[in-house]
Amino acid sequence: MPTFLLPAPSFDLDKIADSGQVFRWRRLGAGRFLLCTADRAALAVQEGETLQLTCPEESLPFWRHYLDLDGDGAACWAVLRAWAQEDGEAAFLSRAVAAAEGVRVLRQPLFETVIAFLVSQNNNIGRITSILNAMTARLGGPCRDGAALAPLALPRAFPTPAALAAEGALEGLRLGYRERYVREAARRFAEDPTLEGHLLSLSPAEAREQLLAFDGIGPKVADCIALFALGQRDAFPRDIWIRRALAQQFPDGFPSERYEGFLGLVQQVLFYSMRAFHGRGGR
Repeated sequence: MPTFLLPAPSFDLDKIADSGQVFRWRRLGAGRFLLCTADRAALAVQEGETLQLTCPEESLPFWRHYLDLDGDGAACWAVLRAWAQEDGEAAFLSRAVAAAEGVRVLRQPLFETVIAFLVSQNNNIGRITSILNAMTARLGGPCRDGAALAPLALPRAFPTPAALAAEGALEGLRLGYRERYVREAARRFAEDPTLEGHLLSLSPAEAREQLLAFDGIGPKVADCIALFALGQRDAFPRDIWIRRALAQQFPDGFPSERYEGFLGLVQQVLFYSMRAFHGRGGR
């Protein structure tokens, strides 16, 4: 199994793992993770600004895209650092940028992201992770890179829409009222194999409108899906941490126009730093 050495400036695996956008990575140590998404897995180890990624060569383009290694994340961080310096060290955004530098907005598979953020409603990160891991262990198939990454104990692949939509499949997973939402979303994807491509082809406004038509998807979940899976870089999910940051630090209004083009990354900066400054709770 080859290991690829990839430049990763302004990139921090530990902070990304704690940024509330991904729930199935397995932490193996500081800067060392088993990355898991859809039916894929890779071993990622960070040393400074170099990412060591162990995966089949044919999977490398997928992981580069997923981790935003070929995107403009480093350039966006350079702009944020410059603005933070202009604001002065005492300014909230300056402290937030310093705390969160290295967070990237991942480019995640759509179906898994829809299910994960349906599960995330009124939930904390530990419980979301537990539910998704139990769901995957029960209903997921083999991970495509299982043999190649031995002797690591790999998780199962994320369940297919048909597996999650099957009668009784979700019983006992402690989903509560969310069970109906997960089943209905899975049914829609299972019955329409073109749905994912259709949503990816829409404008931000059209995609948001169609996501809001799903049973159980409200504005915050729709914005999470738009940001983390649809590539909408100006989506700005507002959970309890973001609402608190806006109320406490920007009582006269948040200057969203200043960050046009990477507003979603700024959302992640606020989310990560608020949890770091005030203790870690739910998503």
